[in-house]
Amino acid sequence: MVRMKGSDLHISALQLPIIRLEGLLHRLPYEVLEPDDTAAIITPHLNENQLRELGAKQSVDLILEMTTEFGEHRLRVNVFVQSYGLDAVLRLIPDTPPDIETLGLPKGIEELVFHRQGIVLVTGPSGCGKTTTLAAIINHLNKNRARHVVTLEDPIEYLHQPVKSIVSQRQVGTHTESFQSGLRSALREAPDVILVGELRDLETFSMAMTAAETGHVVLATLHTSNASSTIERVIGSFPPGQQGLIRVMLADSLKGIISQYLLPRAQGKGRVVAAEVMYCTPAISNLIREARTFQIPGTIETSKALGMQLMDASLLELLHAGEISARTAYTKANNKSRFEDFLEWTA
Repeated sequence: MVRMKGSDLHISALQLPIIRLEGLLHRLPYEVLEPDDTAAIITPHLNENQLRELGAKQSVDLILEMTTEFGEHRLRVNVFVQSYGLDAVLRLIPDTPPDIETLGLPKGIEELVFHRQGIVLVTGPSGCGKTTTLAAIINHLNKNRARHVVTLEDPIEYLHQPVKSIVSQRQVGTHTESFQSGLRSALREAPDVILVGELRDLETFSMAMTAAETGHVVLATLHTSNASSTIERVIGSFPPGQQGLIRVMLADSLKGIISQYLLPRAQGKGRVVAAEVMYCTPAISNLIREARTFQIPGTIETSKALGMQLMDASLLELLHAGEISARTAYTKANNKSRFEDFLEWTA
């Protein structure tokens, strides 16, 4: 995987080993792995606690550090039990956090972390680069401001060395029992910024909102596809009787939402980010407060001068630049009719 510059390695029972290159899966020219083979490959890398968790939960997440002829590497690993045996997916983690300029994200999003309080959400499907975007934002803060950053991750991926900031990284399951307990503890650790790897449940949502209202910047991820659906997801996570209050809290504390996809380049080499960006201006805040989130896309579309953009606008820009194909743009678009003509021209 390292030699071929792949991003992921799949070790699966009754399958050939598979690597992911530039977003696509490729089978490697080895023998099919029997269940005993995958167990022999995987289990020596698990410690007693990880083996115990695998037995209890049928899956476990961990960070693996390995040395090859190409150097030292860190990999995020998920080991799980499936019907044919033990499988693992390994993702290569770059040595250092990325600079935000190299990711191709819209300019200005790095400023979101310079607020003194509020919540910033990075959303998108699994594998779209949410963790990388957050690491780049923290890296930018670390280089430019003196802040105390506490991260809660499952597991820790990018390692941040102190530059101007103090970055305290905690792994769920190792340094803290859960996101909830870690967030509760973080509030007593005098942080300026708290990164929550994922908002998974009502209690974590609630504590993140409270932290954002009490003088902290909270960065978090969600599996949603655009700004308006993200807002509805957050509000809908609470019981109906609390949703009115949560709308008001979110209207006051939300600073911005970045929704992204990681798409294959039209030339077939590498991937490129398409992103929707929403900043919580007074107009957006009023729409949230008044339960008119369906009008948010229109406000984003007319606020380009403020740095906002819809996902469809980002897709259109990438399409015109020849970065992505018409089929890729059409598949990810919200308003697919805008892209139908491009499909006909390239058919």
